[in-house]
Amino acid sequence: FVAREFAWMESERDSLFSPAGSSIAARVLPAMYLDMKQHSNSIMLSIDVKDAFLTVKQQRPTIVNCQLADGSTLSYGLGKVLPGQRDGSLLWHQDLTNLLKQQLSMSAHAPYPCVLKTADNACFVLIHVDDILVVGQRDYVLNQFVPCLENKYEISTQAIAKPGDELHFLKRRMTLLSDSRLLIQTHHKHVQQMCDV
Repeated sequence: FVAREFAWMESERDSLFSPAGSSIAARVLPAMYLDMKQHSNSIMLSIDVKDAFLTVKQQRPTIVNCQLADGSTLSYGLGKVLPGQRDGSLLWHQDLTNLLKQQLSMSAHAPYPCVLKTADNACFVLIHVDDILVVGQRDYVLNQFVPCLENKYEISTQAIAKPGDELHFLKRRMTLLSDSRLLIQTHHKHVQQMCDV
């Protein structure tokens, strides 16, 4: 039920989870890319933020206890969020969206808060934890958006700009076949796992 988002009305969970993209949204942005490509020099980019959680400051003092082999316990104060921390994805999402809002004047799409956009619709961003899909005008994406992220995070990127280019996002491979056709494929291992089950 939680995976199907039936737990969204439970108020005690609000402070734990960040907005996350869905497979539907991961199809909408590529369709937007194909549309933008018809009347502007556009690009689609997948970005993986390698050090996402480790760049976010703890919101309140956090102490962890480590039991050593001899049975003694050491306590440590955490300055940054750790991967796997219960509220880690929420704190990371807040940190990233604040950066994009302050540095690039992007705003969250109210009905779907994991999508951000520029006021002039030059760029759309889908955030799924530390994976990001970006669709926008080539100059804006490469000269403003990517440098903004590179100034704070360690990132790796894959881009689609011309036929034959491909990228991976949320376990799917996207390949531009022509200016108006994009192939989205689920990785073959997932199909094989389904067959095995």
